[in-house]
Amino acid sequence: MQSYSDAHIFTFLADCCVTASPKNCIGASRLYDAYVAYTTKQGIRKNYVLGRKAFGVRMSKLFQRKSLNGGRFYMGIRLKLAEPSMKCMSPLIQQMR
Repeated sequence: MQSYSDAHIFTFLADCCVTASPKNCIGASRLYDAYVAYTTKQGIRKNYVLGRKAFGVRMSKLFQRKSLNGGRFYMGIRLKLAEPSMKCMSPLIQQMR
């Protein structure tokens, strides 16, 4: 059975993120900050908002996570309002070669 926290993660992904291209990527902190802002705007009570670790565990089940230069990135996802960024991709592409 899906929890309320999981349900609003999927709503956040549908409302705020683009997941159609494997070329997309976003920093883990940036994605979490967007999630927290979304839950606040939606009026979701704080006790239902996932902490960083729990959010990261759920995102890692949905998207590939890469570590690079001390940062963590999720592959295949970006925020709808964000432009696709080669700044994020170019070091990861070089690392995969």
